[in-house]
Amino acid sequence: MGGVSAFDGSNFFATGAAYDPQRKRWRQLPPPPISGRYQHAAVWTGEGLLVWGGGCCRGAGYHTDGALYLP
Repeated sequence: MGGVSAFDGSNFFATGAAYDPQRKRWRQLPPPPISGRYQHAAVWTGEGLLVWGGGCCRGAGYHTDGALYLP
């Protein structure tokens, strides 16, 4: 979840998608409880996706929060 636009770096995304290999389709995930970010840490725990930290706001600092997505 997350990312920043390659065009000018001013759009921070807080969206995500999950792939279903049986159906060979992507589906959009619900809106996350955290704001858009880039260069964040993300790890699959075996049960969910943990997203933590990352940059924000064109050099204005870094996030010190995160969220756990449980499918």
